[in-house]
Amino acid sequence: SRFYTGFLFDKKVDEVVNYAKKIKADGLHPNYKLITQEMLKSAHKNNLKVIPYTVNNPNYMKKAIDLGIDGVF
Repeated sequence: SRFYTGFLFDKKVDEVVNYAKKIKADGLHPNYKLITQEMLKSAHKNNLKVIPYTVNNPNYMKKAIDLGIDGVF
């Protein structure tokens, strides 16, 4: 069986989706403050999950869910 792998990052990464594909990650795990609609669209178009971390504020959680994240941790 294959393990799920995610690229964890807390600073802006240029061409993050291409980088994740290059390292064969299954998803992006950005700090929640880095999530953008463009990131989500590009990740989902490339079959990558977007699962941000440390979303402790209910307002940020709602915003992230509304943007279309795939989960949180």
